[in-house]
Amino acid sequence: MSKVALVTGGSSGIGAMIAEELHKAGFKTVAAARRLEKMASLQALGVTAVQLDVTDEASTDRCLAEIRSSVGEIDILVNCAGVAPMGPAEMVPEEIGRHVLEVNYFALISLTRKCLPYMRKQRWGRVINISSPAGVFTQPFNSWYNASKHAVEGFTKSLRQEVAQFGVVSSVIRPGAIKSELMDSVLNESAAGLYDEYDASYGRYVDVQRQIFSRSSGGEADSRKVALAVVKAATSRNPRLSYNAPLSAAATVFVCRFLLPENVSNRLFARYMGC
Repeated sequence: MSKVALVTGGSSGIGAMIAEELHKAGFKTVAAARRLEKMASLQALGVTAVQLDVTDEASTDRCLAEIRSSVGEIDILVNCAGVAPMGPAEMVPEEIGRHVLEVNYFALISLTRKCLPYMRKQRWGRVINISSPAGVFTQPFNSWYNASKHAVEGFTKSLRQEVAQFGVVSSVIRPGAIKSELMDSVLNESAAGLYDEYDASYGRYVDVQRQIFSRSSGGEADSRKVALAVVKAATSRNPRLSYNAPLSAAATVFVCRFLLPENVSNRLFARYMGC
């Protein structure tokens, strides 16, 4: 198999696991992230590592030029880079909120636009965007992240309609609550006491989130399930629009999308989160 796959956010967690599984599946796999040193274990497996800051257009152009000259044109793009700060919508500093949208949404669109011309020309390609169950339902104190993932879902659906005529397919993967470096840092930085007016309810929310992620079956096992869903989207002749992994994510999406009215699921989430 000579197809080239690029995975952003490939230095740790889900992104690193996706790169590993795509490599095992036979793709010429490139993992991209800001810190090259964190991808040494992937390089040892045979994955190509390149430096990339998805919010910096010059960095993006350098990254793509390096891949094209040393590996080849990109057939499969996996947009996995993401950030997930929490807090009340009115009190999270606006520059942080804008950064969430830059990383999770606008950078994803920019990179996709740069990869589409070749995919259209060869009349085959896969754009696989890592979304979240938060792109289907909402939670309190997660408004910026929820907004970014809802935007990713809408972009992916519309893009899928536009590029189908060229043999290019876009899909979303929705990972559930998976213990990772990202979530450990988010929860450690999100202690109660940061937002005085919301202190009690926000503190309960953070505590519940810690419980949810501590109960997750473990980062590696669940991350691998997400990665295998990406491989399925990359190799299927007719990829689905969306994949939910692991099973907890599929159950959550099913309940929120098909079983309960939105106003009911929103109230239940708020109550469960102690708000």
